[in-house]
Amino acid sequence: MSLAKKITYALENPYEKRVSIAIFIIWLFMGSAMIGISFGFESFFVPKTPLNLMVQTALFFWVAQFKSLKTWLAAVAVFSIGVGIEWIGIHTGFPFGEYSYGENLGFKLDGVPYLIGVNWLMLSWAAHSLVERIKLNALLKAMLAASILVIFDFPMEVVAPKFDFWTFSSAAPWNNYLAWGIVAVVMQLIIQATNKRLNYSFSLNYLLSQILFFSYFALVL
Repeated sequence: MSLAKKITYALENPYEKRVSIAIFIIWLFMGSAMIGISFGFESFFVPKTPLNLMVQTALFFWVAQFKSLKTWLAAVAVFSIGVGIEWIGIHTGFPFGEYSYGENLGFKLDGVPYLIGVNWLMLSWAAHSLVERIKLNALLKAMLAASILVIFDFPMEVVAPKFDFWTFSSAAPWNNYLAWGIVAVVMQLIIQATNKRLNYSFSLNYLLSQILFFSYFALVL
């Protein structure tokens, strides 16, 4: 299909139009933040991170169109696991190491930002949607999707303390990545049980925008 036909199809198809709008808004917000911070407006853009995450959350559910009870229960489970394991982490140092959250991720539940759970839900479902079309068994797909998230975590851990998202007592230890890999596999297996896949283009652009943002600032800051 030619580019012109793809654009025409997107404009004529309500759901494709919705996906295109969502992708545009994601890149608009992430691109604006990258440019603004690069030109010295970090104090303006970084504290707006909760707003950015809330917009991403709205776009995620707008595109995902969750309808079944099983899908919503899976979403709640992944969110709860994310918040729960973070709560254990900041209060005990297990399994990620000693760390605490800063002030730029919004309201917190006993030290854990609510939005961190939503963030892991969105990242996990997007990663699932990318690998789901690959012909592998369920466990290997879960491990592949989890690997994407762990690789993404490397630049994110570099940037997080600079933006006052969270800070380890020293550099993020190796067990942080191992633990998140294991948690991510569990999340993937829960998501797989729903047979619900996000739009591929949305998932790809969402993940790319996140990876580009954190990789860029891991290199330049």
